[in-house]
Amino acid sequence: AEGSNVYTLTQGGTSVSVTVNRPAPAGGGSGGPTEVPHDDTAEVEPGTPVRIRNWIASLLYDPASDGNISETVRQGAVATVAACTETLRGGKRTWAYQLASGDFVLAYNAEPLPPETPRASFTGAAAAATDTGEVLTFAGSGTPLAYTNMVDGALVMDFYDADFAADFAVSGSALVQSAAVDPGDGCTRVTLTFTQPVWGHTVEYADGTTQVILKKQPVRSDVFGKPLTGVAVLLDAGHGDHDPGAMGAAGAGAPAEKDVNLALTLAAKYRLEQLGATVQTIRTDDSVLSLEERNRAIVAGQPDFFIAVHHNSIDLSVDANLQTGTECYYFYPAGKALAQALVRNVTQATSRPD
Repeated sequence: AEGSNVYTLTQGGTSVSVTVNRPAPAGGGSGGPTEVPHDDTAEVEPGTPVRIRNWIASLLYDPASDGNISETVRQGAVATVAACTETLRGGKRTWAYQLASGDFVLAYNAEPLPPETPRASFTGAAAAATDTGEVLTFAGSGTPLAYTNMVDGALVMDFYDADFAADFAVSGSALVQSAAVDPGDGCTRVTLTFTQPVWGHTVEYADGTTQVILKKQPVRSDVFGKPLTGVAVLLDAGHGDHDPGAMGAAGAGAPAEKDVNLALTLAAKYRLEQLGATVQTIRTDDSVLSLEERNRAIVAGQPDFFIAVHHNSIDLSVDANLQTGTECYYFYPAGKALAQALVRNVTQATSRPD
């Protein structure tokens, strides 16, 4: 309520009172809620093309939470707005644009384009070999939004607001066996099959072009005692600096999660290098990087494995003796096998629950 609110918190034989003061609405009114301020984003007309302006952005199936992620897209992707809705972020109202795919992008992650922006159109793609795989550069124009997934070893890509030639093909590739185009309702599906297993993929937009990055599968080395020779690993010690992460059972006087994350990361780096791997780390000291900076490190390093190290806590109302164990999260289906292997082996090595 407006005015002074007193709460008494009790644990065991100890109690403490906390006072929360809620001011009256601006202008001296009473009885009604204060107006929630709006940020500087704007509503746009349906049919307006928008372009992702941040390094990465989440497409949300529900704009109410940043955790409702359907897909992650990179800077430069263009999509068409089907509808606008308001949501809350940081105590302010903001606009979310619903795209033709049905998902939402927060307006501050996108910039409106002129209505006459031409529709993307492609006739084929040309492959160029890299140290880790191939880059497929599309011939034509435009940077359309794409959803991607690996299905039974094939790469399935759904492009929105884009036209593809019926004879679309990939030239000069040692990895791509065939390309099939299937126009659908609202999007065009392009399916690539391969001559060998593809380890990873991403759609990027470099200098106004659409590119598909393909990564070859790493192989176990026959170098004695160093089976990971030639394998690149990127380790990310979670949190850092002013972001301590979770507090451990020993309290504020003990190392915070950020410190334990870094210690384990450096230990893993040492062991992986003993096994022959080339290991990079996001941080080696008590520093903190943004999500964008961490993602840029992935793109620049093109690792075979990317692993973020964290130590989670639980709610204080839960019996910690019943909640110990190892967990591993993955976002894309391609990460499932690694996640399962990590949980299985760490669980065996530490005799902790799965």
